[in-house]
Amino acid sequence: MVGGQEAWDLLKKMEESSPNSARQISHRQLVANGFDLCYRKDASGKISVLEITGMTNLIPGYGLQDLKELLALLLTKGDDERVLQRPTKAINWFQSEAKRLSGKSSPSIVIFFLFLLSH
Repeated sequence: MVGGQEAWDLLKKMEESSPNSARQISHRQLVANGFDLCYRKDASGKISVLEITGMTNLIPGYGLQDLKELLALLLTKGDDERVLQRPTKAINWFQSEAKRLSGKSSPSIVIFFLFLLSH
């Protein structure tokens, strides 16, 4: 189970799309952090399988642990539409990309990365 019973309950409450047997979880926090998830329901209508169907490949080592961290953040800090929660690896990646680009690019690129980090 991903992140325990509370995280599982949170995932079940998130908005979804594709009203067929495999439903995609289209929650803003998951999508903005590079995760595509879908689930299938059994004959009784209960969720039986959760699948990670896509994940960003920009962040080295990004994976299931980062999804668990994101779900834990959403459980402890809440799911405020105005605040985008990010796992530690995502924050570190944005910061390192901003530093890397600051030596090569115009300041507007760095500002853009800092904007992404904060939203």
